[in-house]
Amino acid sequence: MAVTRLSSGFILLLCLALAACDDNAGITANADGAALDSSADGSTVDSTPDTAPPVDTAADAATEDLTPSTCEPGEGCFEESCDSADDCLSGICTMHMGDKVCSKTCDEACPEGWSCTLVGAGGDGQYVCMSNFSHLCLPCETSEGCSGDAPNACVKYGNGTSFCGGACDLENSCPSGYSCQEVETASGAINFQCVSTAGVCQCSNLAIESGLSTPCEVTNDIGTCQGARICTEDGLADCSATDAVEEACNGIDDDCDGQIDEGTCDDGNACTVDSCAGEEGCTYELLEEGECLDGDACTVADHCEAGECVGKPVDCGDDNVCTVDSCDGAGGCINEAVEGLCDDGDPCTIGDVCKESVCAGKVTLNCDDGNPCTEDACGGDAGCTNTPIDGPCDDGSLCTVEACQDGACTVTETVVCDDGNPCTDDQCDDQIGCMNVNNADICDDANPCTVGDQCADGSCQAGKAELNCNDDNPCTSSSCDPSTGCIIAPNDAPCTDENACTLGDMCADSACQPGENGLACDDGNPCTDDSCDPDTGCVHTPNSDGCDDNNACTTGDV
Repeated sequence: MAVTRLSSGFILLLCLALAACDDNAGITANADGAALDSSADGSTVDSTPDTAPPVDTAADAATEDLTPSTCEPGEGCFEESCDSADDCLSGICTMHMGDKVCSKTCDEACPEGWSCTLVGAGGDGQYVCMSNFSHLCLPCETSEGCSGDAPNACVKYGNGTSFCGGACDLENSCPSGYSCQEVETASGAINFQCVSTAGVCQCSNLAIESGLSTPCEVTNDIGTCQGARICTEDGLADCSATDAVEEACNGIDDDCDGQIDEGTCDDGNACTVDSCAGEEGCTYELLEEGECLDGDACTVADHCEAGECVGKPVDCGDDNVCTVDSCDGAGGCINEAVEGLCDDGDPCTIGDVCKESVCAGKVTLNCDDGNPCTEDACGGDAGCTNTPIDGPCDDGSLCTVEACQDGACTVTETVVCDDGNPCTDDQCDDQIGCMNVNNADICDDANPCTVGDQCADGSCQAGKAELNCNDDNPCTSSSCDPSTGCIIAPNDAPCTDENACTLGDMCADSACQPGENGLACDDGNPCTDDSCDPDTGCVHTPNSDGCDDNNACTTGDV
């Protein structure tokens, strides 16, 4: 029987209903007008599910089964695998059970697991067998990857895997190999979905070609690590997740708890500052101070030193050799009496024995060598030992200071007897010590107004002469202050400036100033020229000037 192809008008209507005639639509048509499925991403057609076709004559013509009544296997028969519409005798390639298979047109019913669904609308609509479980058992992460048309959902399987389910109930049973179960979906919802009774899904050709994968997880006592199982030619690959291991300082979430390097690098040592540097590993800063607990009840004052917690052992020693001293483990002390030979700590006794917690010797040795610079002791078989020691000693002289050096008392410094008095002669006598004998040396009594000071009776006595402070200046007054010495002060006494031509000279500013009036040298003699010489005074030099001798009887007086 010849194949009836879809009309061009139906093809156009079908494309419009599906939004596009391309590889992303649920069903497409081949070059001859036949419908085909090219979906590989889980999308579904916009259809009216389980709608029975009309029974009038026109509708019967539109819904006639276009699949030949006879189809040889391999010719693209119903439910045979396909990649495109050209692979199907009906020209329809669609999704079914997670793979692409050939479908067919329908009238009132389709085989089990299929629904006769109107594709398109109006006069160009066509009834096609559409799968009730188009994406069933495809690997998925979300329900959107299964059909995009709820309630088909992405169902959680074991070990963190998830595969597409198919909505089911009492009226819509699951295909063979699947059971209708109330399960949790990837989104956390609970509803009834078809689930593989094998507990896992096999990879379809479409899943392999598309490299689809399901999340997975590997769980052990430490934690759960997430990974993926990818569909390959060899089937569903092993989970790529690694085994959870104890967290280590390496910049990796080893225990898969979502945190990196947490809780690592703790060396349990309170005397280190622990930190993780990621790939570079752990770092430990050694503390040199700070309190800590070393866990030993028999230590006290625990503290950090060079990164170690150290404590001072509880001192249970009672300084008694006749007891065994120990810590009781709780911070207390035990001092248990013992008997037998002992050492009382005195090297000059022998035969020491413990009796009633007391160590006593029977024989005493005298090992004193009379040298203050040796430590004398008795050491059993070795006899007396005289070990050189350091420290002060005395050689019997009051004029030296001594100390022990190499077992001998050695002078280290000489006593200084200087009493700071210039009127004593200072010396030291080995038996008496410092002596300060009075002398009669010239000295200085610290009074600048005395001259010729001399020691007497151990002190400096003032000299009998006084300091001469006269500066031979008639215009200054001289005196002496015992604290500062000579004092020269200006005066205003009369004076002479050594100029015979001035009168009334007076002192001012420590100098003799000339008087305001000059010497009167006019002798009333017209026959002399009068003047003044600073060294000699008035000078009267004869002249030959004309004159009057007061004699009327003479003329031409000169």
